Amino acid sequence: MTPAQIATATNTAWPNVVGGRDADGNPTNIVLAEDLSNIVDFMNAVDSTYQLQNNFNTYFPQIVDKIGYTIYIEDNEDDEDEFELYRIGFDTGSVVEMLMFVDGDFTDNTAWDTIISGNETAPPTFDEMFGLHRADVHATYSNHAVTLATEPYTVTYQQWKSAVTTPAAYERFANSIAARWRAKIKQMRMKLKRMQVQAWACEKKRLKSGIINLLAMYKEKFPSATTTAASAATDKEFLRYMHTQIEIIVKDLRQRTGLFNPNAYINPVPRSRQKFLLYAPYAKYMESYLYADTFHDSYVKLDGYSEVSYWQSIGNGLDDTVKMAMASETENSGGDTIYQDGVVGVIFDERAIYQSNNEPRTAAQRNDFANWTNYQNQLTVGLHATTDLNGVVLIISDYALNLATSSGSAAPSDWATQITNGIYIEDGSGGYTAVTSGTSWVAGQRYYNKIA
Repeated sequence: MTPAQIATATNTAWPNVVGGRDADGNPTNIVLAEDLSNIVDFMNAVDSTYQLQNNFNTYFPQIVDKIGYTIYIEDNEDDEDEFELYRIGFDTGSVVEMLMFVDGDFTDNTAWDTIISGNETAPPTFDEMFGLHRADVHATYSNHAVTLATEPYTVTYQQWKSAVTTPAAYERFANSIAARWRAKIKQMRMKLKRMQVQAWACEKKRLKSGIINLLAMYKEKFPSATTTAASAATDKEFLRYMHTQIEIIVKDLRQRTGLFNPNAYINPVPRSRQKFLLYAPYAKYMESYLYADTFHDSYVKLDGYSEVSYWQSIGNGLDDTVKMAMASETENSGGDTIYQDGVVGVIFDERAIYQSNNEPRTAAQRNDFANWTNYQNQLTVGLHATTDLNGVVLIISDYALNLATSSGSAAPSDWATQITNGIYIEDGSGGYTAVTSGTSWVAGQRYYNKIA
């Protein structure tokens, strides 16, 4: 029977048992709604406010003898392990200093050459022998910290005490509120960590350094491939290639190289300091479409990464757009915002994105006259990042940066031909638009080729 038939049969039979029909013989005691929605009793909401006349003091005492059981929604902990960032343990002072020795190149030892060859016509210079050569040290400083506070919440002892039946129930009620605010602090920490990763990745894009388009590499390797950013997640051949390239990049980062930072500083990222965040859906796509084809996971499965369900700071973005958006300090002065779509992973030296002064605390203000206490949860944390250390942003995008065209101080000689063949710029909202004929080349602009 359909729900409507069940409701009709029940409502027709019920008046015959208890009575109740109008002059036309229709039942007046309706038991079931046609969609059966009134079988389940959905709880009625009574929200507390800061106005005492609408608070627990007026409502709860009226029902205190009628409540049989109370469910407290605490939700302080979640089941998912959140990724961690590197933390430094200082809580005094205002500035973090990072020092890095910039190593030079090897040169011939002319004094040794003179002795070996017996050629005394070109002896080493005085400066080579006895000159003072200072170490080249690169120093960066950071002092950005934020102090966040929750909205104050009031514990009204007498009012709450009259609304519960036991002291234990009162304590449980108060603790449930505190637990929810602790969860809010945890949520804020998660938001700040994601904001730091966003800022670092978008700064890497602004500097045109370390943004690796896996789809562009795949299409260059296999020109006949028809894979697009939309179909990449379920393309087994692309997933195999992606897996291989990530393994290669991870190993490359462990070498002494300057390829993955804009200033070419020579910095290895050993396994112990390597932080690898992988977009969770792609981790699952590889499990479903790649690992399922083999019985030797040890040969094909990536390791050493933490899964991230979304890159946005909190909650939104649980879809395939995988967008980042962060105003760069450099570009923000001109009103520009950095966008990066298709992010599937980031790999970096843990010291490239780090926190300091991580100090949660609870403030309390007692009002003895009114017999209540105001509480507030606070968090002070320093947020730091640098692009001087090696790191990469892995993306899958239908648009590949044309680095040659995007660099230099003058327009390329084939600029008009590139426009004819198709060259694109970002539209300021995360998309791309074609450069039209007659448009002048702009120094510092990021130019793209469409690859799919």
